[in-house]
Amino acid sequence: MLSKKQSQELVLPANISNMKLKIYLTLFLLFLVAVKNVCARELTPSERVARQSILYATGTNYIEKAYYAGGKILRWNKSEFPIKVYVENTVNAPNYYVYAFARSVLIWKTAMKDVLSIKFVNLESEANIVFKVVNNKKYIRQVENNEDSILAYTSPTIKKGKLEKMYIYVYDKGRDNKYYRPYQVLNIAIHEFGHALGISGHSNDASSIMYPLLNAGDEKKSAFISRTDINTLTLLYKVTPDITNGDKSKETGNISAEILLGDEEEREVIAIKQALEEIRIKPTDCLSRLKLAVLYEERKEYQKMLQYIKEAEPLAKTKDEQYSTYVAYAYYYYSQRDKKNAKLYLDKALLIKDDESLKTLERFINLLR
Repeated sequence: MLSKKQSQELVLPANISNMKLKIYLTLFLLFLVAVKNVCARELTPSERVARQSILYATGTNYIEKAYYAGGKILRWNKSEFPIKVYVENTVNAPNYYVYAFARSVLIWKTAMKDVLSIKFVNLESEANIVFKVVNNKKYIRQVENNEDSILAYTSPTIKKGKLEKMYIYVYDKGRDNKYYRPYQVLNIAIHEFGHALGISGHSNDASSIMYPLLNAGDEKKSAFISRTDINTLTLLYKVTPDITNGDKSKETGNISAEILLGDEEEREVIAIKQALEEIRIKPTDCLSRLKLAVLYEERKEYQKMLQYIKEAEPLAKTKDEQYSTYVAYAYYYYSQRDKKNAKLYLDKALLIKDDESLKTLERFINLLR
């Protein structure tokens, strides 16, 4: 997600919470019904030395910020290359938007030519990554006391643990109801395509294209992909993925996620730190707190899970966010085997949206005694 620094209120798309939270909250069910037969182990001294050697040889990177929700590694499968990209022709914005989307792909393709294979396709159904322009009036909502503005976001489609597509949604206009300038669209597109390739987080380096904020006063020209961005993505594609679009066993020469990124406990701690940093940056954001709830559920720290759901509830300003918060409560009470409250919040969620994805949860709740 890319934000723009402004001296105004935060502008958030109502749809972003729904689309991303669907992914995060779907993970709840997987966490609750799956049995973890293999416990996380500590790295051996030799493995820790190997990790340091790999990181040193690669150069400066922010691989620890590239995790997906819950400290997972999400990326495209190398055995399924090339990564296929579809750019939707739009009537919502000037033609230079489509040109900027295509150019952003070519920029990444050139920068990562030794690591990735990318090509354009003519049909959305054939694509792994899809660019779309969406109308800001349909999705934007206002939140008080913040200075960011969402310009675009990237949303993965994951079904049964398999990565199917990445959708990049770019808003047609800014808060001033004007179209973005060509260099702004290009900056946005390069940033979001980095997410679509697998960098789920952001860089702390303001010179990186994956830095989360664009400063309006400094935007005089198009940004560029830094060496740090290249190093990070290169490392990501050397790590065995947790979520991908192909058979993991068909990839060869990968590094264990534990060796390069730390064991499960280390990755969870880092993910929690990142989510807490998001709350610091976006104190009125409902999504950030529900992310933390997911992370604490995975660690079976249910009181902290409940704490952040309660904090998220008054920040839920749209029906979609209220729906997601009720679903989170339903999962929490299910984990506590509290059938009455689990059903209460599930029913509240279903009153907002009769979502087929909740039917499985409903069946599990009904089995409680």
